[in-house]
Amino acid sequence: MNINGSKILSELTEVNNQLNTSDIYKLIDLIDISNHIYLTGAGRSGLMIRSFANRLLHLGYNISVVGEISSPHTHPGDLLLISSGSGETKSLISQAEIAKQNGLKVALITTSSISSLAKLADIVLLIPVQSKDTNGETIQPMGTLFEQYTLILYDSIVLNIMGLKNQTNETMKARHANLE
Repeated sequence: MNINGSKILSELTEVNNQLNTSDIYKLIDLIDISNHIYLTGAGRSGLMIRSFANRLLHLGYNISVVGEISSPHTHPGDLLLISSGSGETKSLISQAEIAKQNGLKVALITTSSISSLAKLADIVLLIPVQSKDTNGETIQPMGTLFEQYTLILYDSIVLNIMGLKNQTNETMKARHANLE
């Protein structure tokens, strides 16, 4: 059996070195000024963004995962943050269109700057890797590298926000679920 952990880590490092950090800071600023943050994604991208939603909650932001029964009504000044490798998932396009009609800002994390979702977004954070629909130079299948990197990106954003807002492990833990 061939264990490919070193190759996977090398691929993640290569992606990290290609990112436009100014776009990341723009996203952090938008997160920080938003009244309420709605997070959405489909499939594995959806799983990754749900983990980010959890950490934003721990940081004290008002957040909702789209589709959860407890999601409140949207208002201008809110943000819809979408994770979509392809940028072509129909349900996410519909959500972005509704968000725009209701005065929300839309931020997209994607592999495609020319996708349908990118055309709707106010901010596009491009992850320079293949999606499930394209081919790239990764040993991993479909959109795996995108999904892995977004999780690292989200944790990096959390660390940056912690510094900006003087948050610590302890202040965040005080917002962690206690009915588990």
